[in-house]
Amino acid sequence: MNELGVVIVAGGTSSRYGKKNKLLEYILDYPVFIYSLLNFRAACPDHQIVLVCHPDLIDTYKELTQKFIPNNNFSYITGGKERFNSVINGLNHLPSNVRFVAIHDAARPLATKELLFKCLDSCKDKG
Repeated sequence: MNELGVVIVAGGTSSRYGKKNKLLEYILDYPVFIYSLLNFRAACPDHQIVLVCHPDLIDTYKELTQKFIPNNNFSYITGGKERFNSVINGLNHLPSNVRFVAIHDAARPLATKELLFKCLDSCKDKG
C-alpha cells in the first residue's frame, strides 16, 4: 500500500517502568519494539516506516532491528523532548507519496496489520 506510512514512537526512557527500557525487554524471541515493526511491515513498504528513537538508544535500535529483521529499509530518527515532538519528527521524515499515516506506540506490540487496515479503511470512509 504505497499511500500508507507508519510512525512508530519509541523515543521515551521508560522512566515509570524502572531501570530498564521496556521496549528492549524480550517477549518470547524478540524485543518488544520488534513486534510492531514486523506487524506493520506487512502493511506498507519498509521505507515508509519510521522508528522514532531516544537519541541515546538509536544505535541499539538499529542493531537489534538488523539482527531480527535483516536487510530492512526502515528509517530511524531521534525523538523530541515530548511525545508530540517525536511524532512531528516522524511525520517530517515520511516520503512525499504518503497520504495516510498511522502513529503507533512501540510499547503496544500486539497491534496487527488487520487492525491497521481497519483504521485506514475508517479514515478513508469517514475522512
